[in-house]
Parts: sequence; structure tokens; C-alpha cells
Amino acid sequence: QSFDIKVTRIPTCNEIIMKDGNGTTVFNEFNPEINEYAFNVTNDELEVFSELSDADNYSVSIDAAALEDVKIKLTEGENEFSITVAHSNGKTNTYTFYVTLVSSVNVLLNVPENVTAEVFNADGQVILPKEGTTEYWLIPEAVYYYIGTIDKEYHSTAQFTAAENLVIDVAKPE
Repeated sequence: QSFDIKVTRIPTCNEIIMKDGNGTTVFNEFNPEINEYAFNVTNDELEVFSELSDADNYSVSIDAAALEDVKIKLTEGENEFSITVAHSNGKTNTYTFYVTLVSSVNVLLNVPENVTAEVFNADGQVILPKEGTTEYWLIPEAVYYYIGTIDKEYHSTAQFTAAENLVIDVAKPE
């Protein structure tokens, strides 16, 4: 005995990634089965990247504009936008993002002589300091870590929570 089975494909992206105006990845936790996301940023510009499994039959748009290297200008507070994936069969799937632009906090790293230090967010993305300094503008109450390096082979690391005027003494690797 045979049965007819109707399979309806739900359009999805393989990946959605967002970077801030400095090129730091601020969103890379996309799951095709989750349709709403919320996160905080300190930079007023977002660049959105997407990857489709079948580009010939699918299209992606962000609030009705074709998604191709889209840059979004954020305003203070919560910003809402949607990314819609459409299949040539007429089916669509929408992902909604609530991105809150928050004021950053100033964090200073005291780095020992002959040591270099890098700061990373919880996703392992390098956070760049203010040019020519060891000062960072970070998301309040977010968790970060640093890696101190000497002679390319010796490292120290510590985790910290960003707070206004926090001063971190980077441990000298031994």
C-alpha cells in the first residue's frame, strides 16, 4: 500500500552573521529554528551577512530590501528589523532582530613592558582598543577575557566583566 506525503519546505538561511562598524562580529548564534533574537551593541552600525543553501530558488531581504552587504544604522535604544527568506514557491520565513544600542563603558588594560594584550568577547572575537591605546569601549556587564603574550610563546589570561572605568592589570606571562 502506498501513501501520498506532502512535504512543505520552510525557507531558511544556513547562516546569518552581523558585524559592527569596526568589523567585530556581534552576532553569530543563528539557528534556523529560532525566529527572534535580541542582543546589545555599542556601535551604531551593523553589517548583515547571510548564506543560503540554494541561492537559485531562495532570496533574502531585510525589511523588504534585497540583502547584499546591508548596513543598518542604529539609533539609541532598541532597534527592530526583520530578515525574510523567500522561496520561489511563494513560502516565506521571517527572523526578527531586536538590537539595543547601549552606551559603552571605558575599560583600561595596564600592560607590563614587553607584553602584548588582546581582548576578546565571549564568542572569541577580538575587540579592538581605541587607536594607539589600551583603552576599550565595551558593553556594560558583558563578559570578556584578555590574553597577554610575551615572546610569542608565553601567555596569561583572565576573564572580566565590563564596568565603567574598570582597570585590568594584565598578568605578565612566565
